[in-house]
Amino acid sequence: MCKNSWCHAVPGIWSLLQHGLFLVVYICHITAGVEWIKQPHDTEVVKGQTATLECQVRDRGLLDVIWNKGGNVIFKNNQSNSGVDPRYKILGEFNLVIENATDGDDAFFSCAVFSFDTVQVKLTVLLLPGDPVIARNPLIDVYTENSVISLNCSSVGGNPYPTIIWYKNGQVLSGATFSPPSQPKGMSSSQISVTLERTDNRANFTCAVFNKANQNQPRVKTQLLEVQYGPYINFSPYAPYYVKLNQQAKLECVVDSNPVVTTVQWRKNGFPLQATNKILDFNPARKSDTGNYSCTATNIINNQNHTRSNLTTLYVIYAPIVTTPSEVIVNISQTVNITCLVDAYPPALEVRWENVDKTMMADGPNFVFQATQRFAGNYTCTAKNKLEPSGSASEEITTSGTTTVRVQYPPGRASITPISSVLVGGTVSLRCTVSDPGYPDPFFEWQKVGTNQILQNSTSPTYQINNAVLDNNGNYTCIPKNLMGTGQSATIMLEVNSSPNITITVPPSAKVTVPIEQSVLVLKNVIEGRPLPAVQWYKDGTDLTSMPEYYVIENSNSLVGFKYIVTTQVSFTGKGRQQISNNKMRIEDIGNYTCIVTSGATNTPVSKTTEVSVLFGPQISMESRIASNVGEMTVFSCLAQANPAPRFYWSKGGLPIISRDGVSLEEKMMDGIAMFMGLLRLQKTTQSDLGEYSCTVNNSIGQTTKKIQLSLKSTPDPPINLSKLSQTWESVKLYWEPGFDGGYNQSFVIYVNSIYGLSEVNLSSQTSFNVTGLMPQTRYSFTVAGKNIRGGGNKSESLAVQTDALVFPVLAGTPEFIVDEGKLYIQAVLNVSYCLRVDISKDGGRIWQKAQDCQELMGDFIPLALKGVSNVNVSVCLTYRPEVCGEPVSATIREPSTPDLSETQVIIIGCVCAAVLVILLIVLVVIICKRRQRLKKSSENETAAHRTQTQPVNGTVPTDKPRQGYENQDDIPMDTRNGYPPNPHYTHGESVPLDTSYDSQLEKQMFENEMNRRNANLNGDSYYNEKRGDLSFSNFSNSPRTPTKDPQQFINLADDRKGEGGGGTESGYSTPEHQKPKKIHIKEGKNRVIFGINEIKKTEFEPIASGQIVLVMHHYLYMFYLRNLNSCVNVTKEYKRNVIVQGGSKNIVGIAW
Repeated sequence: MCKNSWCHAVPGIWSLLQHGLFLVVYICHITAGVEWIKQPHDTEVVKGQTATLECQVRDRGLLDVIWNKGGNVIFKNNQSNSGVDPRYKILGEFNLVIENATDGDDAFFSCAVFSFDTVQVKLTVLLLPGDPVIARNPLIDVYTENSVISLNCSSVGGNPYPTIIWYKNGQVLSGATFSPPSQPKGMSSSQISVTLERTDNRANFTCAVFNKANQNQPRVKTQLLEVQYGPYINFSPYAPYYVKLNQQAKLECVVDSNPVVTTVQWRKNGFPLQATNKILDFNPARKSDTGNYSCTATNIINNQNHTRSNLTTLYVIYAPIVTTPSEVIVNISQTVNITCLVDAYPPALEVRWENVDKTMMADGPNFVFQATQRFAGNYTCTAKNKLEPSGSASEEITTSGTTTVRVQYPPGRASITPISSVLVGGTVSLRCTVSDPGYPDPFFEWQKVGTNQILQNSTSPTYQINNAVLDNNGNYTCIPKNLMGTGQSATIMLEVNSSPNITITVPPSAKVTVPIEQSVLVLKNVIEGRPLPAVQWYKDGTDLTSMPEYYVIENSNSLVGFKYIVTTQVSFTGKGRQQISNNKMRIEDIGNYTCIVTSGATNTPVSKTTEVSVLFGPQISMESRIASNVGEMTVFSCLAQANPAPRFYWSKGGLPIISRDGVSLEEKMMDGIAMFMGLLRLQKTTQSDLGEYSCTVNNSIGQTTKKIQLSLKSTPDPPINLSKLSQTWESVKLYWEPGFDGGYNQSFVIYVNSIYGLSEVNLSSQTSFNVTGLMPQTRYSFTVAGKNIRGGGNKSESLAVQTDALVFPVLAGTPEFIVDEGKLYIQAVLNVSYCLRVDISKDGGRIWQKAQDCQELMGDFIPLALKGVSNVNVSVCLTYRPEVCGEPVSATIREPSTPDLSETQVIIIGCVCAAVLVILLIVLVVIICKRRQRLKKSSENETAAHRTQTQPVNGTVPTDKPRQGYENQDDIPMDTRNGYPPNPHYTHGESVPLDTSYDSQLEKQMFENEMNRRNANLNGDSYYNEKRGDLSFSNFSNSPRTPTKDPQQFINLADDRKGEGGGGTESGYSTPEHQKPKKIHIKEGKNRVIFGINEIKKTEFEPIASGQIVLVMHHYLYMFYLRNLNSCVNVTKEYKRNVIVQGGSKNIVGIAW
């Protein structure tokens, strides 16, 4: 029991602690996720503007947010306390906004988040400072230079107190003393002391006052001072002043003073000048203007004179002035001394002598050298200085003077300018030049070789001959000479020519008229000229030398003095004329015959033309047929050749035709030799107009008549005289004569027939055509037919032509196709005109197909990635016509081959095989021995069991066992575990009949053991899914393995082989058997078949519907394979006894073991 009050308080304290702990935990829980988004911070605001104090919290939950001002709550969450200034508002999540800030808003504020954090900030209300006031000491109107003045700038108010800065003409002044206010919003001041200079006159002294409220727009006050000072002198525009010679310049004395000066005085080199104003003019500047110039100025301050002076220099600058002798004459080998005088300011930087080609050079004003012939010429003295005028860019100026040095020596070798020949009457100018004229200048002496006569002796190098004649032909010599000697002479040949002139013409008349029966006619001309004239004869513009069969031209010439005389004639004779007209005139002889003479003396040929007119009677050229339709206009044209001009007469049926209504006649001259045309027009053809017409033409020499037939329009007649003009291996050029066109414009069609088929070539009106695209050494048959708008006419007679053979390049070797590489190797050298085509066959050459397009052989092979190819042919073809190829060449095919084994590999494989055989033999011997022992013991046990079963039961001998089997085997489900049908034998515990289909319990046990072993080996897979050769009896572990046979481990008994015969030796492998197996016919009911182990593998079974097959087998257990069940039917086994096979309506197709 507690005896004091502390003990009584303990439960209450404990309860309080519990609640406190709970509160702490609760607060920690509700503030666990609270954090600041924007924390309040100190803020400044200009009076009258709006201030915002930020306070933003994330995940506050139900926590209160409180704003305090100076310890007083003004807002809790978004609710304001009563009496809060309406200018205070909450914006967003607890941002405090104060509008139109006043002095009273300058205070401390805090934002508190319950149980999280409280932040106190200061809001400062900025106040503008008062206008500044400037006070100066001493306070006078005018100050003098070097006096001291004090300036004080003051301002009242401002929060915070302001900053005061002094400026002079916008530049900050240092050294001011600042006095802050003694109390808030009191007076602030800044004082600065200034020692006055002339630059302070009329200067702006500015006081700028500002704080944070107006730091970008300070309040200013300016004070302007009046300061008096003595003269300050400068010179304009430059000091010192550099002026170019002969340029205008002004030098100004610039005086700065307050008050202004009363006098100005100039001096040059210490001597006073007359000028009394501030500017000196130099117009223009001369060399003598260079010197030192001083300016003195005076003003009055407080009744005292203040005088100052300043000095500058004026420089007149100019480029070098070079003076040299113009000419120096010396004899060869004398000493030459020439001097160069240079005047320049600034002085010349360099002086240099050099000749024109700069092979002679010297530095300095004097140049001394030994005179030689090659040193004669112009020498230049150059001087250079650098001018730097005030206010302009500097420049280097070079001036020069030239002296000609003349060295006296004789002239050199002469040469005469080549000239062309000149015509008689022309002017000849022979000009002599000298390789080196020497000095003094030479004079030239001209002579004609062979006459020793001086033709001219003059300083002129030209000898001129006016009105040249042929006698001026010859050689002329020029000899140059001067006072120092004679130069080497030169000779030239002058050739004077005369233009060709035809002096004699036979016959002399311009026109010659002869009858066509006249024999040889001769035209002759005689020509004079120099050089030898060339003669050509033309007939109507055609060179007569192109017609030697009808015209013979003969020319001869001779030289008389300097003149050539040429005789030329053309005779109307020749072999062709003699064969045609027995050297008589021809119609074709009518025309103008022109003799054209050309000469190297002139570019203008001379000519003589004679017109030859041959008289002959009319010769008519006219179609024998024309066609027209009734109602159309028909025009008959009769073309005749005659000289003189003929007349045309038309008739029909012996009656003359004259112009009348619907019928008009016309005669006109045509192009060609003596060609005329007579026209007969029927304006509207009638049926009666059809028939035969006659055209008669006559002149003074004779008369001719020709007939023409008018018929109705039709298709064209067949062309005639189809012939071959030329042929190649791929083309044949044909020619034909058109048949009658039927009255319309006709075109032609060529029909080409060959083993490749029939093709057509449509043409226009041409009568010859080159048929291309043919195959070489191929027989073609050509026919031509005309066609017009009425249709096609009949074909011409056929023309058979065989194209030429085409020889192709031969491959260098037999092509080889390597299948593994996919390459067809070809040895061939082919140009770009040929390509290779590859054809393949997969059936021994019966069917061929193109494997590669014709392509150029780029290397030694063509890619050919093909399999199963039996034949490959390679053909050389034309690139531009790949279907044209030579005889194909069969390629050798190399199939893939098994790599040969090395000797070492063969030995290793043999040793391994021998070792394996030895091991297998040993294992086989052991297995056979053990198997025989077990079989002997098993046989004894079976015999005993059999004797036991055959004893009478209750005095009764048991009857034969009934046949066990299924009544409806189609409905029996298959065991999904191993594919076998369910076992039909049941145990005694299942109250079903005991299976008595086995001869003994030992046999039944052996069967069950074997089935269990096989099911265990199969692991749920189909028996034939894998090739298993290790099946053996479960009770005989040492029994030999059952042989397997590829591919499905069963003997196929389904093949319907014919004949019988024994097989080969037992091997268990798929070795072909030479003898066919015997076939056993199994029918409905019970059949007994007896055969041994070697026989069963060679036995075939025919389909069986139901029943039993009884087999006698030895040593092994077998199964029948049912095709439609895709599984095996078990076969029970008893050694050397009958075996009953459970069958049904199934097809037994094989035996597996």
